Amino acid sequence: MKKIILIFSSFLVLFLISCKCTKNCSSKGCCASSKSCGTSKSCCSKGGDAAKTLNGTWELTFITGPRIAFDGLYPDKKPQLTFNLPDSSVSGNTGCNSLNTVASIKESSISFTQPATTKMFCEGAGEPTFVKLLQEVDSYSHPDKNTLEFSGNKIVLMRFTKK
Repeated sequence: MKKIILIFSSFLVLFLISCKCTKNCSSKGCCASSKSCGTSKSCCSKGGDAAKTLNGTWELTFITGPRIAFDGLYPDKKPQLTFNLPDSSVSGNTGCNSLNTVASIKESSISFTQPATTKMFCEGAGEPTFVKLLQEVDSYSHPDKNTLEFSGNKIVLMRFTKK
C-alpha cells in the first residue's frame, strides 16, 4: 500500500511541475520556465524569448552576396520584416512587393517557408536577392537590442535594425 501511495505521489508531483512549466513558458518565456522547473528551453519552441526579441518591425541595412551597392539594390525602399510571435507569422516587403511567410524558431535557429509575395514588376536584383537569401537563413542573433542578424552556414547573410 505504501508503494502505491509513493508512486501516486510521485506522478502527482511530476504532473504539477509540468503544469507549472507550461504556464511559465506561455507567460514568461523559455528562460523563466527553465529556471523554475529544470526543463530545457525547447519547451517553448513558439514565442518565449524569441517573441520578446524578434517581435516588431526590422529594416534591412546589409545583405551579402551581390556586387551591387546596397543603395543600388534598394534605391526607393528597403526591405522590412515584421514578426508577430507566437503566431509565427512574418509580414513585410521585399523593397518592392509585400510578402508573408511563416517562421520556425527554436532557440537561435530560424527558418522561413517560401514567402508569398504580391506580383508587381520590380526592377533590379534587390527582390530576388532578398527572397533567395531569406530561404538560406538557418540562425539568428542579436549583437545588440536594436540589431538582428540572419546567418546561413555561420555566415551573416542579412542585418536589420529595429524600427
